Amino acid sequence: MSSTPAQSDNTDSSENKRAFIRLKLNSKVTLEASNGEQFEGRCEDMSGAGLMVASDAAVAVGDELVARIESKGSVIVYHTTVKRIVDADGKRKLALSIDNILD
Repeated sequence: MSSTPAQSDNTDSSENKRAFIRLKLNSKVTLEASNGEQFEGRCEDMSGAGLMVASDAAVAVGDELVARIESKGSVIVYHTTVKRIVDADGKRKLALSIDNILD
């Protein structure tokens, strides 16, 4: 009887690491849909590729939004696309990809 080594799930391998470091935030964000409707939320973290926003915004995966993040007296404006919506622990979180920086 031969034994084979157990395969492990190496989650630290280079192909599984994120391409960008995520920065923890707690900044106010205003989301604007293409029809002009606005929603409030909190940007919980961001990377060079996207944002994680806690918001009850009535949006769907694929929707394009303008996100205005207020931080330390300035405002940064991004054109984003909703990539994923997560409902957990009574909170709704939107995973937004950053398509362009507008301001």
